Amino acid sequence: MRGTDDRRQSSIPAQRLGLAVDDYVARRAAGEKWCWRCASWQPLGAWGRNRTTADGLGSMCRDCKRDYDRERHRQRTGAEPRAERQPRPRTVAPRALPPAPAPAPAPPATDDLARARARIAARRARAAG
Repeated sequence: MRGTDDRRQSSIPAQRLGLAVDDYVARRAAGEKWCWRCASWQPLGAWGRNRTTADGLGSMCRDCKRDYDRERHRQRTGAEPRAERQPRPRTVAPRALPPAPAPAPAPPATDDLARARARIAARRARAAG
């Protein structure tokens, strides 16, 4: 039953390409997919993922998708690709380094430390009893 489902699902794409269904199924079983943009069969490793499609792969190979996205970005924004841009002249001087952190505070004097410990011991004694 599985074979008839594969043939039924593959009949429409095969018709679009002008192939016999058996030829189309054989190419897909061999690990290839048709890229409509470059009009060639590409190995499945040349495709990006798209979870919304039945086979989990995009409709264009990665190279065509990259070119398509770049062209679309150019049309929408009028921006040039990075490789074609001229570097902008620097109009602002580089920032100075931030100031060095303040030195750590000196430890308390020995007498102050002894008094603090005595206060803590007294509080504990009061709380205990």
